Amino acid sequence: MAILWSDSDVRATSVTGSGTGNIFGLDELTGSGSSAPADQCAGINGSGVLSGGGNTLKVSFDSSAKGCAEDAAAPTVVNISGNALITGGTGKYAGATGTLKVTGSFAIKSSAAGSSESSALTLTLSGNINTK
Repeated sequence: MAILWSDSDVRATSVTGSGTGNIFGLDELTGSGSSAPADQCAGINGSGVLSGGGNTLKVSFDSSAKGCAEDAAAPTVVNISGNALITGGTGKYAGATGTLKVTGSFAIKSSAAGSSESSALTLTLSGNINTK
């Protein structure tokens, strides 16, 4: 993912990835997110699409999602936790609902306004997908 810091927030763009495990054919991820950290833990706003085999599943972080830095200053690791709400999909996931528990992490080198960097993001999703 690409990370860009400003005076007021941090934005994650170009979030892409591939999955392994029991993933119901959804082996690709695209998304974006943002946060306005005032201390070591801050809420995360973000959404994404899980896709594969011509099917998609749309997800969006709920208010429980947060990123918590392990240290008070960069460089450090940011741990992600919370829930992603399933807000629909296409193909066999058209009209899907549910909640996925999200855990993960990424490293940052700097949090200075104007700095940008790329970082590997690791996410684990678990939960139930309710289909129609």
